[in-house]
Amino acid sequence: MVRGAIAIVACLALSPLTPGTARGAGAPPQAGAPPTAGAPAQAGAPAKDEGVVATVADLPIHDWEVMQAINSTPLQAYADQLDASDQGRRVKQGFLESLVNQRLLYLEAKGQGLEKSDDYLTQAAAWETQALADLYTRDFYNRRGEITDAEVEAAWAKEKNTKRGANELDAEMRQVVRNKLAARRFSEVRKEIADSLGAEAKVEAKDADIAMDGDESRKPEQVVATVAGEEVTWGLARPRLWNKKSAGERRAELAAMGVELLKARKARSLGLDQDPAFRHRHDDFLRDLVTVQLVKQLRAKYIPTDEQFAAYYKDHPQDFTIPERRRLQQIVVKTKEEAKKLRKQIAKETTAENDPFYKLAQEKSLDPAAGRTSGVLGWVTQGDGKVMAELEKVAFALKVKEVSQPVESPRGWHLIRTLEVVAPEQLTLEKINDSDKRERYNEFFFKEKMTPYLAELRKQHKVVVDPEWFGRVTLPSGPPEAPSAVKPSLGARTLAAPPAAPAPAAPQQPAKPGEGR
Repeated sequence: MVRGAIAIVACLALSPLTPGTARGAGAPPQAGAPPTAGAPAQAGAPAKDEGVVATVADLPIHDWEVMQAINSTPLQAYADQLDASDQGRRVKQGFLESLVNQRLLYLEAKGQGLEKSDDYLTQAAAWETQALADLYTRDFYNRRGEITDAEVEAAWAKEKNTKRGANELDAEMRQVVRNKLAARRFSEVRKEIADSLGAEAKVEAKDADIAMDGDESRKPEQVVATVAGEEVTWGLARPRLWNKKSAGERRAELAAMGVELLKARKARSLGLDQDPAFRHRHDDFLRDLVTVQLVKQLRAKYIPTDEQFAAYYKDHPQDFTIPERRRLQQIVVKTKEEAKKLRKQIAKETTAENDPFYKLAQEKSLDPAAGRTSGVLGWVTQGDGKVMAELEKVAFALKVKEVSQPVESPRGWHLIRTLEVVAPEQLTLEKINDSDKRERYNEFFFKEKMTPYLAELRKQHKVVVDPEWFGRVTLPSGPPEAPSAVKPSLGARTLAAPPAAPAPAAPQQPAKPGEGR
């Protein structure tokens, strides 16, 4: 839940952090729209610590954090190419901008004291208990020692299928068997711990306090049980009990919670809560969690009610029209004469059973993708920028399957045609509310409001970026064992509001809901 809410914020990049440009005052654009102009910034030296690429107030952002964010998306497959082009550098800028936005929201949430809210304290306690319980289980497992080669060989000999022939016990097969043994041992360890601690995980609860018919009326701070000697509130128990239908199921789940509480205690007694990796995860989670408290408030404020949405629909009908869409196809050649000859050939060879356009696009088109796509460009709406303006104008004047006259562009001479047309549609309020389109509109309105909100936060907190980072070739893929907060030097560049530069290629803001189906 926390990561999901943070992901909403992650796509709210206002504009790239472009070295050499300062952020000046003005109305900030949405991601994907042209930013407002800014004033030049003074040149500066990079941060002294190469691991820190930016700071928001005194909060550092490390290069490995940017790479972690990229690796959590499909762009992970292209991570090694991000330094090879301007496009790749814009991707890095976009993800860094998202992290800057998260830090800004965190600072605002802290400033409002949201880390003192009951919801925050409950979720923080639940996460720490679960994380320490898992850490104790893994520590207990590790104390059993490594799986030996003899165990691997014995398991392989026992499980191999001699009738159909067995795989050789090579290095790859050894690892497969070792992984199976490790998973089996881990399950045994978890059961052993649960059995040994189960007697101590005593549950004291009245049936009325955990009965399903009282779920909606209970307050989060109400104590519903004492588990392993600790009072458990409804706010802490509800995520685990809400789908348990009987008192017996709920008591069993509370007993399982008791085992986790006991494991967490043992983890603390062993000092596992001071492990650097755990502290990093802990601090990272709490930062995200307090940010989510603010995002929840902002969503409640910025997402329109049914009445507000209906009023907006009435006043802005054009925003709820899905424009005409066309599926286009083209052939690109060097000269006008060649295009004319192909057009005549297409007209001559076209019959009810034969459409030569596809084959000729594969054979003749200069488009490098034509061999795979047969020149099909996909669905286009007027003004969406997917095709050049001169081609769009011609294509939207054609009948279906009509081949255009040769059209010149910087890439050559084009023959273009429309394969299919979907007429424009005016969405009704009922259709919007009865589908996922309402949620898409809600997200659109939320992001539209968040853009100026984030810009205002930038005026309150100093944002500094290392101007040399965008051109570096190597990025680490993970955090150090004990990340440290290192501030950039005073020579680094200071930023305050969106610059006059293209918006980052990724992450992109989705199109307005009425612009697609």
